[in-house]
Amino acid sequence: MKHALSAVVGVVAVVLAGFPAAQCAWADDESDEVEIKIRAPLDDCIPSPPTIVVLGLMIDAGGDVVQVGEDATGPLDCTQLAPNEVVKVELASDTTVSLKATKIELRGSDEDDEAGDGGDENVVKVQAPFEGLTTVGASTGIILLGGRLTIDVTHAVLEGEDDESDGDEQPIDLTTLMNGTFVEVTLDLMLTSDIPGAFVATTLEVKNFTNHVDVEVLGPDGEVVDDRDAAGNPVNDVRVELTETVKVHGARRGRGGRSKRVLHFHTRSNGSVVLSGLPTGHGKVRATRVVGGSTMTGEGRVVVGPNGTRHRRVVLHHAG
Repeated sequence: MKHALSAVVGVVAVVLAGFPAAQCAWADDESDEVEIKIRAPLDDCIPSPPTIVVLGLMIDAGGDVVQVGEDATGPLDCTQLAPNEVVKVELASDTTVSLKATKIELRGSDEDDEAGDGGDENVVKVQAPFEGLTTVGASTGIILLGGRLTIDVTHAVLEGEDDESDGDEQPIDLTTLMNGTFVEVTLDLMLTSDIPGAFVATTLEVKNFTNHVDVEVLGPDGEVVDDRDAAGNPVNDVRVELTETVKVHGARRGRGGRSKRVLHFHTRSNGSVVLSGLPTGHGKVRATRVVGGSTMTGEGRVVVGPNGTRHRRVVLHHAG
């Protein structure tokens, strides 16, 4: 019996011999879907070392990262910024010791309304990989940006976005979200959460929601893995890791053409899974199962296409 992970994230195990790379998948530009970005009022600007503070987060703003017009960039100048001014910040990563900006768009730049959706220049949004859930009483929060940001999604509208269109308000089970799935949340800074230090979301959208991979995991004996305890409860002793390469714009849009970005996803299961929320691209996948002190692994290639389901099989072998 399959453990369905129908609402999310990037990750899958497969062993595929000679599977052709899907040209349609590799041709897609995933820039907007896999950017780590924040659009929010500025808390503070620190001249030295160049730093901005947004949503309480300290962000390294060194280098020519400030955009004030089309293709115009320059160093951070705190005299250009005022507290509560809305800025859009793109980040290099969410896993490093410190957050580093690759672009800061000021109000009035050609692209600063991009995150505004609907023309509301004051809308507050965060897009980043999902890192887990936290609960306090009846409240549920998601964790983003290397554990630095907690967002209360208890009453948020949950949506799943098609690969090339806006969300269709498809039902999402938050407990199935896996680490690495890109989500976009809209915040209301006037609301208070019961989760200490958390912001409150009004909407949560899972990116690439309709990109699925149905993975069947087999043991060395050729039997489908479906690990359960004596009471029939799933035992999640299979770890699946995916390193996926996707195409994105260059560091500065309009300059340098396309480049590649490497993404990492992982989850645990009791065997076969259906995964959603994967960007289009290709990569390498690895499944690991430890039973009774014995380790079994399987690995291979995976290709993710848009708005559809691919069926794959992984065969585990004893390590060594």
